[in-house]
Amino acid sequence: MAHEVNIEKLMLASQKESTTFKNVPSSPVEINNVKEISRSAIHELVNRYYKHGFAVLDIKPGHVVINSVEIINIISKLLELGSPFIPPLYQQGDYKAGVISKISVDDELQKDFLHPSFHKTRGLKLHSDGTLQKIGYIKTSIMYCKLPGVTGGDNTFFNASGAFAALVCKDLSAAIALMHPMVFIRQANVNGCDDINHGPTFTIENGEIFSAYSVTETDRWENVKGVNGDDLARGINFLDLLARPNSPYFFQFKLTADQLLICANAKISHGRTPYTDSPSTRRCLYRSLFLQRPKFSINMPSGYASIPVC
Repeated sequence: MAHEVNIEKLMLASQKESTTFKNVPSSPVEINNVKEISRSAIHELVNRYYKHGFAVLDIKPGHVVINSVEIINIISKLLELGSPFIPPLYQQGDYKAGVISKISVDDELQKDFLHPSFHKTRGLKLHSDGTLQKIGYIKTSIMYCKLPGVTGGDNTFFNASGAFAALVCKDLSAAIALMHPMVFIRQANVNGCDDINHGPTFTIENGEIFSAYSVTETDRWENVKGVNGDDLARGINFLDLLARPNSPYFFQFKLTADQLLICANAKISHGRTPYTDSPSTRRCLYRSLFLQRPKFSINMPSGYASIPVC
């Protein structure tokens, strides 16, 4: 397969890439009632999403008690994310997913929501949601923490799009190798499915860098015709170094009870450290995927930073 990259567009996209973990706010956006969330809180969530690739909402104790699914539904509507997306992978075999998946080891709670891959206490390596979907297809992931584990379970993030922009400036040939349309392989391993998705690790769409960077047990790079193996290896190694703790492209924190995470799935990769539960305290999160990114309502008041709208 011919592999042609518009160098001018690649350079321009890299120069304007602005996702950064620099100056991530130390406190989440706080509200007292998810049914009465202010416009300023929504604005701040959207600002943080575009600036840092993620945003956290903290629903303080004393809010109106509603279930976890309704919380995600309310926030996703306020952010104008559209309808939730259910990967076809989760609609075959024994597992029939709903629009929201449960991430927990407690099989006795709402079995219909239980995700077939994430109900273990082991850590999860950095990945982009949507194993078999085209790069950039799933743009936003939402996770609501009903209850954290006893220890561990930190969320880990890698600013993959920002790191790739840095690679373009440092080693253009390595960056181009990672963009080959057949070089990156993601393979399903749930619901009796082992389908494979061949695609680029990074691509430019509408002048913007999109990422599929994932390093789980079912993700790999492959030397293909038209790609220099040394270029590819340099690119992989460069990203691996930047995806480690103490790198400015790596960020880690722990969601606590009643906190909701909004993640730019096409820009940053995310994972999780191992965690422990106790009989009385079992980590429980709910996740939903969306094909849109947050938007400002046209009726929002002026005076806020300009936010791109996809």
